[in-house]
Amino acid sequence: MKISVVMATYNGENHINDQLKSIETQTTPPDEVIISDDASTDSTKTIIKKFIKNSELNIIFLENKKNLGYKENFNLALTRSSGDIIFLCDQDDIWHKKKIETTIEYCKSKYALLYIHDVELIDDKNNSYGITRLQQINGSGFNKHNYVLGSATAIRRELLQLALPIPPKYSSHDKWLSDIATILEKKLIIPEVLGFYRRHSNNVSDSFLNKARKLRKIDLLAYRVKRMKYSDNYFNSNLIDAQTGKNFFYKKLLHIQNNKKITSEEILNIKKLYIHYSNQKEIFEKRNDYRRMSKISKLMLLPAELCRPHRKSIKGIRDLVEDILASK
Repeated sequence: MKISVVMATYNGENHINDQLKSIETQTTPPDEVIISDDASTDSTKTIIKKFIKNSELNIIFLENKKNLGYKENFNLALTRSSGDIIFLCDQDDIWHKKKIETTIEYCKSKYALLYIHDVELIDDKNNSYGITRLQQINGSGFNKHNYVLGSATAIRRELLQLALPIPPKYSSHDKWLSDIATILEKKLIIPEVLGFYRRHSNNVSDSFLNKARKLRKIDLLAYRVKRMKYSDNYFNSNLIDAQTGKNFFYKKLLHIQNNKKITSEEILNIKKLYIHYSNQKEIFEKRNDYRRMSKISKLMLLPAELCRPHRKSIKGIRDLVEDILASK
């Protein structure tokens, strides 16, 4: 089983060396490390080149002539990987020594397309906040199946064959990979802490999960209430993701007939993904029509809206509240 590590870098001089050392000291070393630098303007490239000279790791270093953006940079690095299992890697975290070894054990015992492990949160100086990401998720009541963190993710090559090239309009590269695995019900959460996830002191994010502290259910509720103020942005992002996913897998379907190497399982997966994103696009378009109505019209149509299939769940009711409160 060939192992690849894929890292995308950009102006990461402060912590890149620690990250590289933690890969080098793995109990199960990777067969290749693909590093794609996105035209860094600090000393990142110099640090990487110095590390390569003194390391026994098989490192392939790609240097972009111009800045492509993090999604396209990761896409480029992923296309150059050749492993059966590919580990996604950030430039500023630290891996536990047995991260690869433990993940590969799961890969051998439990089949999935994507594996994601727990991480311990640390600050700029490697001090622990005394909390892990899964503890935050469990404490807040957040749906753990929506847990997305690229730096804690490993994927099978079969997932790459479905997912590449990463569509530039999708919200993020790691969410794209995670969503596909989740839709196909082939995502596995590894409960062990296998890395340190750095939360910078100047980090600003709308996501409550990026808080470097323990979280409770009240935090999730407060986040959802706060998010209603920006529900249009959140809604539009999800609509674009649905449209992008549908278009992507529609094109995949068109090329099936000309691809003699594709397996029957791949064909079924592509069809399933196309159907899922088509359904999601239809739901978001119906919700969008409702959101554009006046408040009075929304209330008049509320009984009919409650009968729609996508409203018959707790999430559906929560979405309905957001749609009613959304501006015309």
